[in-house]
Amino acid sequence: MTNIIYIPVEYFRREFIAKATLAIYLSIQGATVVIGHKWYVRRTAMLNGKSGDVYIHNHANSINDAEDLQSLKDRNFILIGYEDEGALDYVDYKKQLYLRNQQNGFEKFDMWLCWGKNEYAVLRQLHDNSTKFKCIGTPRSAVWGEVGKNIWAKEITKVVEPKYRNYVLIATSFHSKSHLSFATSIGRLNRIYRGNSIDQVLEQSAKEALMEEQMINQMHVLINDLLKETKFNIVLRPYFTRDSEIENQLQLINPERIFIEQNLDITPLIIAARAVLHMGSTVAIESIINDKKTIFIRPFLENQSSVLHKDYEHLVSSAISIPLAPNSKCSTLLDLDTEPSVQVSNFVISNSEINFYSEFSNHLKALNHTIFDKKSYIKLKKAPFHQLIIYRTFTFLKRSNLYKYDRLKRPALRTKFFKMLVQKVSPFFGMYHSEFKVQKIERSTYVLTRT
Repeated sequence: MTNIIYIPVEYFRREFIAKATLAIYLSIQGATVVIGHKWYVRRTAMLNGKSGDVYIHNHANSINDAEDLQSLKDRNFILIGYEDEGALDYVDYKKQLYLRNQQNGFEKFDMWLCWGKNEYAVLRQLHDNSTKFKCIGTPRSAVWGEVGKNIWAKEITKVVEPKYRNYVLIATSFHSKSHLSFATSIGRLNRIYRGNSIDQVLEQSAKEALMEEQMINQMHVLINDLLKETKFNIVLRPYFTRDSEIENQLQLINPERIFIEQNLDITPLIIAARAVLHMGSTVAIESIINDKKTIFIRPFLENQSSVLHKDYEHLVSSAISIPLAPNSKCSTLLDLDTEPSVQVSNFVISNSEINFYSEFSNHLKALNHTIFDKKSYIKLKKAPFHQLIIYRTFTFLKRSNLYKYDRLKRPALRTKFFKMLVQKVSPFFGMYHSEFKVQKIERSTYVLTRT
């Protein structure tokens, strides 16, 4: 009987392209893949799951997920996990494990993907050198560097470069207003994932919102310096697709040279940029892997803030970047030949060092040697229609903020978009899009097979 690989996506803007690229590669090998909105992918797995199926999970520590993962494990699912972002927060990974309550979250997994040597060494030490930990990178790190350049070559030459020309990319992280408006929902999620109370989340969100208001003036200073002292245009990349109020205000400084890009994936924007400025983000890692000058601007932005956030001194994204000190000029720093104090290779395996896709498929075959055997097409069970109506009505009426937050993180994707992505990515692996079958089964959720 056909085994299925389930790939749920939590935050579309951050994860979807990378996980879809992996899904395309796996389908080329002969697998049947279900990919999309994590709620619907998980429900499909619960309805259809059987021994030998594969579930690729994001996070090690969710109490809320534990029951479902155990149910899949009881059916002899192969569980594969990795942290899509959290593993790259702190330079001291062992400290991060305890801050995020992750230290005991690895037992259920048959394979755990490590971003790089730092994470791999710590986890092997804590788990008696278990062979479940694989230092091969992750779906996201796999599309950084040369893979991304190949996938996005057309967008770069025909869209990004003609539209924005010679530019500096600023990846903004002004998201606390959105977080504050969804604080109760985020608090519920953080209570599940990290043990924080809702009051703690409300307090932290309010503190960050105040700090952001004070940082905006400094962002004006930074942008005016770049416009005056350089010939670069500026592309602003907001954190959320539907919340760019602050970026809209910043664009008014000089609408002819400042642009806001919310639609394109961030990878082609990084590849075509002259330099990348960030406030503390994994964007920094992708930027450095693409050999871009990468500047951490938060120390400069917090210069006049009465609510300082010193935790950034311990972040990976800060340590591997060039810091923009208070009262300094970004335009001057762009011209200096400065190196960061910590090398990115300590934290992330690049695809030039190891081929993630072939290594992943080899490890997967070791767990289920028939996973890529081509079999007949299968029809998946779906939840009854009346259950969907009840579920969506309940979600909207009783958990409306959580529902809106879900739409913010996982906006509806059109089937046309996914088919175009298959068309874009498949030639990189030596295939053509006409050799794939794409079937939509739920909102933003698809079955992908090779015909």
